[in-house]
Amino acid sequence: MPEPRETDLRIECALFLGVFAVYLFCVYPFAAPRDSADLALAAARVGVAHPPGYPLYALVGRLWIAVVPLGNIAYRLDLLSAAAGAGACVLLYFIARRRASPIIAASAALALAWSAPLWKFSLLCEMYSLHALFLASLLYLCEGDAQSLRGRASLSSFLCGLGLVNHQSLILFLPAWLWLWRAELERHGVAPGEHARRAGAFFFLGLSVYAFVWLRLGDLALALAVITRREYGTFTLSGGFARALSIGGFLMLLRYACVETVSAAGALAALLAACGGWDLWKKDRTFAKGLLLGLVVCGPLFILATRFDLSEWPARSVLEPAFLSPAVFICLLAAAGLEALKRAEPKVVLPLALLVGFAPLLLRSGLMDHREDFSAYDYLRDLRRELPPGSSVLIGGDTALFGLKYFEQVSPRTAPLNLVSSREVPDPSWSARAREKGRVFVLGLPLDALSVWGLVDAKRRPQPQGLVQEVLPESPGIGHEREAWKLSTLRWGPALASGESYAHDVRLSYAFAHYLSARLEELGGPGEPIEHDRWARLLDPEDYRLAPAAGN
Repeated sequence: MPEPRETDLRIECALFLGVFAVYLFCVYPFAAPRDSADLALAAARVGVAHPPGYPLYALVGRLWIAVVPLGNIAYRLDLLSAAAGAGACVLLYFIARRRASPIIAASAALALAWSAPLWKFSLLCEMYSLHALFLASLLYLCEGDAQSLRGRASLSSFLCGLGLVNHQSLILFLPAWLWLWRAELERHGVAPGEHARRAGAFFFLGLSVYAFVWLRLGDLALALAVITRREYGTFTLSGGFARALSIGGFLMLLRYACVETVSAAGALAALLAACGGWDLWKKDRTFAKGLLLGLVVCGPLFILATRFDLSEWPARSVLEPAFLSPAVFICLLAAAGLEALKRAEPKVVLPLALLVGFAPLLLRSGLMDHREDFSAYDYLRDLRRELPPGSSVLIGGDTALFGLKYFEQVSPRTAPLNLVSSREVPDPSWSARAREKGRVFVLGLPLDALSVWGLVDAKRRPQPQGLVQEVLPESPGIGHEREAWKLSTLRWGPALASGESYAHDVRLSYAFAHYLSARLEELGGPGEPIEHDRWARLLDPEDYRLAPAAGN
């Protein structure tokens, strides 16, 4: 019979390789919609991404790109996310193994692997699976023997600061982290003040990686604006979705937080977590309080603090990564629940452990397969077809903005595009100055935004050009626009058909372009707004079910 540690080592290796293999099978072949292209570009250039800059991802990603030479840059970084996600699952096994059998600990680790948020964000080049790895590492280091206490405290403090550089939402774990470390120091008879200065130094050492943003931008004020997310609202997740919190809104957010937390890890894991929390409370109340504190602060309290209007699907989509941390706590508590059940009804534990570990894999596998998901690639290729080299483009929408910047870097043309984000301060003279240098286009902006930028008035309007609209075209007309739609190459894969949130973002981009074309044709006189409205409703019925259509 193998020694217990040898058995654990085999399970840990099998866990990592098995989870990584499934992730590898499912990863995107290219950058996913939304922010992925921006993170990929930051890693490729060792640059600064959108606020808060994500310097750690840029540095780690650039090193990973150099080590892994296979595939395009975005695909290689997808593999980084897959490896980080698999690593987080192995660390959760380590943590659960302290109080549970190998089978139960492996079941909890697999439940995390196939949880909706970790599986999704381990398939694309973003920082969320690294966030899960940091969280699991910090939980793991909170317990150990007296000999390793000093080293664990220093490493934990350093990783905490570094983890905040990776993703600022780790700050939500700090109350639980401080609680668990206070208890760990007391358990070994050490006064918290003895390690405070050393721990603080290591914490700020990790946090100091943010200085990279200043070094790259060369402007301290601009660097602070990026790091503090001034563009989005420093103390809000996304100011555009936040609303004053009424009693009804409070109850809706609370219900949403609870339902989505259960859904993230699975109903069975959540039920076992409730049992495990109660049993752990009786046996090890200090550790139970730490896990429950982390679950509540990272889950419901954070969702309530966003004050999001959940009637808008983009708001719900933005909150998807918020359930990654709660899933970690749920899976750990589920292991405690299985261990409690093992003492009461040992015969049912193995079937339940298999269900917890493998049922989500079977249930979610169809939705998580992105091997053929070229939605972002097709959308960006369609955009580039309509944008001549050297033209200026005013852009609303992160998928288009970040994706075009990425394409311009990895597949440069004779003259680069001049890309401007609509989030910048509106300048009515922008179009006139840009027109002096070449053709000018806009995309992803509603009529009121075009008016603010001085692009629509009684005498002029942008002309539809398919996915983009041209400002003051040399040859006004819609003939080119009709041909542009015929050339669209969007492939209708499983993600688009299922309504997966990131793929839906691309569908919305096509639908919005049709919708805006209809509105512009209404402003300009005779046209075909009815046909465009029909296409908008077909591509995105949720958002355009009430869209006005001339003649309807």
